[in-house]
Amino acid sequence: MKTSDRKLTIIHWICTGFVALLMGVGSIPNILSWADSVALFQQLGYPVYLLPFLGVAKLMGVIAILVPGFPSQGMGICRSYL
Repeated sequence: MKTSDRKLTIIHWICTGFVALLMGVGSIPNILSWADSVALFQQLGYPVYLLPFLGVAKLMGVIAILVPGFPSQGMGICRSYL
């Protein structure tokens, strides 16, 4: 492996880890149905029962991003989330 390839791999995993961290932290209020999340959902007109489902979906997306065997799926999830 060349030095430039190694640098790109390290940068890729740092960025992937950062996106996964943000998604993981963002899923916690949804899963726990915090009052602020519920208020935002009600303001947007969405049913509140979708809140935990979306939180679990985000958490599953984090797992899919971090699994190294499926790089194309992980990148697709990153693109759809961002």
